Amino acid sequence: MSLVSEKEKVQLTVTNDKLVVRSSFAMKDVLKRLGCGAWDAKGKAWVFPQSAVRAVVEALGDTQLMATTEALAVNKKWKALENIVDKMHSGTLDLPAHPFLMHHQKIALYMAGHFDRFALFMDTGTGKTLAALAIIKNKGRAGKFLVVCPKPLIKTAWMEDQAQWFPDLKLLPLSRNIKVQEYRDLATKWGVDVGIVRHVDVLKERLAPYADAYIINPESLKIDHKYIESLGINGLVLDESTIVRNQSDNTDVITHFADKLRYCYIMSGKPDPNGSMNYFGQMRLVDTSLFGASFYAFRMRFFVPLDHNGWKWVVKPGADEDIARRVSRRAYMVKKEECLDLPEKVYERRLLELPPKYKKMYKSMETECALLLEDSDDVVLAPIKAAALNKCRQITGGFIIKMDKEVEAIHRVKLAEMMGVLEEIGNRPVIIWAQYRHEIRAIAEEIRKTGAIVVTANSETADLDESIRRFKSGEAQYMVAHPATLKFGATFILCSYVLYYSKSHDYEEYYQSHDRIYRKGQVNKCTFISLVMEDTIDEDIEKVLRTKGSASDFRDAFIARVKGG
Repeated sequence: MSLVSEKEKVQLTVTNDKLVVRSSFAMKDVLKRLGCGAWDAKGKAWVFPQSAVRAVVEALGDTQLMATTEALAVNKKWKALENIVDKMHSGTLDLPAHPFLMHHQKIALYMAGHFDRFALFMDTGTGKTLAALAIIKNKGRAGKFLVVCPKPLIKTAWMEDQAQWFPDLKLLPLSRNIKVQEYRDLATKWGVDVGIVRHVDVLKERLAPYADAYIINPESLKIDHKYIESLGINGLVLDESTIVRNQSDNTDVITHFADKLRYCYIMSGKPDPNGSMNYFGQMRLVDTSLFGASFYAFRMRFFVPLDHNGWKWVVKPGADEDIARRVSRRAYMVKKEECLDLPEKVYERRLLELPPKYKKMYKSMETECALLLEDSDDVVLAPIKAAALNKCRQITGGFIIKMDKEVEAIHRVKLAEMMGVLEEIGNRPVIIWAQYRHEIRAIAEEIRKTGAIVVTANSETADLDESIRRFKSGEAQYMVAHPATLKFGATFILCSYVLYYSKSHDYEEYYQSHDRIYRKGQVNKCTFISLVMEDTIDEDIEKVLRTKGSASDFRDAFIARVKGG
């Protein structure tokens, strides 16, 4: 800090982990323009987050800065941290070796090792979950972490990756979709004696003291936040951080919770699905020196209203670039195309739950279906068996076909999850495979509501060649298709994302649909995402496809699960 002018004297101190700036009234506008400070009327000073120290010093310019030892130390610390960010952007970080993390995951771990709060904006399919688990493991005794993520990712992405890569990390799920036996299995694995207890809440509370980290979905956090706050948590990992992009109850609960913690790491594959305004709620959790703590001040600074009511806002000229520059100071961004050491194929499952009303309907149907399948009379009962299996698959897909052939939509669980996945993937082409005409129609309708261009490829498609042409040329972003329609010949190597809305147990059909994008000429890593209803026929299909099983294997798997459930 240099003495430039005797006209203005500014005092910098550190109080309660905040940077305190005392100056004359003449410096008011200069400090206010930074957008991340607050005026303390009682103390007659401006209060900033410590991370704003360099911006404060640069803004003050021609002033005589009188800084305490603590303030000088803060400036030195953040100067070193900003240098690390510069090295991250230039690709010159000296990364330590790691037994299994890929290069981009090692960068994420390195940045989290230096920053208590940071954003990891990594494409879907690049291994955000594994990087975050490494961060939690690396923090060790620094404190317990809470992972907040969408419910469909808890068992598949998080619990499976933890079991495979960090088996000694005790990760306890706190969401409301965990069964008694799952908690008892964890107790056995951890060596915890829980006696004969068969109540979920009691098991959860008995296991909680032994956990290294916890995982919950946002809805359960909102309900159980008081209990969560009693667990001594010191760090938060927010997976799919776009859930706080808008002002909502979830945003308030998560922000209030995160503000009390030392560590906070947020993750998203597509942090700005609806434009730059989406960054505020997410980066507010990471560093208030970027955009301040007030959404309305942020909006007024970077956007202008299109109408008198303030319902629609557009970004000011040049503001997008300014927002992107600020975000880049506290975020590591990586595209799938940049991850050279990714495996050729990445598989993800989203485990979903039927709504209670339709779970009861489904259970009744599959019980009846299992009894039919056990009957050896295939000649007489074959059509009835097929119809019963189809009914089970229809319910998981969100519809039923009545006796009069009328289609009734009954829930939107898969549709909602699909739209969330597409939002994460962003502006890339995606093939969506589905088994039923109603599913294909519903999917296409839902996507068209967003303004995106979608084509179909099934028995109802008027001009299949035109659909293929539009998708291959990039004119259409999405293709919704039945695997049998594109069984042979069609190649889509410019697409590297596939979403399975529903599947059949036919391995050849699955293999053919899988290889529409994974074939000679494909230069990108391919990501395959499956939507699976938990404890339903969907899981039986997944099991049989993994083992390349036959129709009889599928039948056996279905009966075994129903009888075991």
